[in-house]
Amino acid sequence: MSTRTTPSDLQVRVARQLALDVAAGEVVRAFAGEGIRVILLKGAAISARLYDGPGERLYRDIDLLAEPGSIGEAERVLRLLGFRDPLANASATERTVHATTWLRTDVRGQIAVDLHTGLFWCAGDPPALWRELSHNTRTVELAGMPVEVLDDPGLALVIAAHAVQHADPQPVEDLRRALMRIDDGAWRKAAAMATRLDATAVLGAGLRRTPGGAQVMEELGLNGFPSSEMRLRIVGAPPLSWASSQSRRRTVRAHAST
Repeated sequence: MSTRTTPSDLQVRVARQLALDVAAGEVVRAFAGEGIRVILLKGAAISARLYDGPGERLYRDIDLLAEPGSIGEAERVLRLLGFRDPLANASATERTVHATTWLRTDVRGQIAVDLHTGLFWCAGDPPALWRELSHNTRTVELAGMPVEVLDDPGLALVIAAHAVQHADPQPVEDLRRALMRIDDGAWRKAAAMATRLDATAVLGAGLRRTPGGAQVMEELGLNGFPSSEMRLRIVGAPPLSWASSQSRRRTVRAHAST
C-alpha cells in the first residue's frame, strides 16, 4: 500500500502546521508582553532548519522551554489565552516532571502547548538546562512574531535525545537530516554540552539509531548506553519511579564518600 502524501493530504498538513504556528506566535507574543522568555524546542524549529517545504514535517504540538522561575507566570498567561491543564488535579505519579501539557480547542481545532521546565534526560536541573540551551539561540518568524529557537548545537542534542525517547520514524528522520545538514563543529559543541549536562549516554544512544550517527558517536568518543535511571525516564515511568532511583544513587554516593 502506498504511503505517499497526496496533494489533499499535503494541504491538510500545511493547514494544520499553519494553525500551530499561528498559535505559537500568539503564545510567544503574550509571554513576551509579560517579560517571559521561552524557546521553541521542536516543531517549526526543526522544520525550518532541516526540511525544504511547508507540511513536509508533521508536528502536533508546540514545545516551549520556559526560563526557570517564570513557570507560574507562564501558566497564568496560558489560562488567560484559554488553555487548560487537564491534569491539574492529578497525582504526582500521573504527571511528568519536565513538562505540562496545556490544551485549547478553537476554530483551528485542538492546540496543545507543552510547557517545559526541563527535558526527559535533564529534568532535575532546570537552571543548568536553560543556561546551556539559551546561551546561543536564533529566531524564526511565526505569524509575524520572532520566536527564539535552538542554535545548531542545542538542536542537534535535542534531536538526538528525541530519537532515543520515541520509536516512531519521524525522530530518526530528523536525526538523519541533522547529521547531513549540521556541521561537525556543532556536533562537537553538542557533545560538550551533553557532558556538562551529564547526558553523554543519551546523546550516544540517539546517535546509534542511524549508521551515520554511530560513526559520529565513535568520533566523539561517546558511550551509547543510558543508565538504568535514564532508561526509566525514556520509557515514561512515573516521576516517582526515577526520582526514587535518583535518590538511591545519591545515597550510594554518600556512603561511598564516607
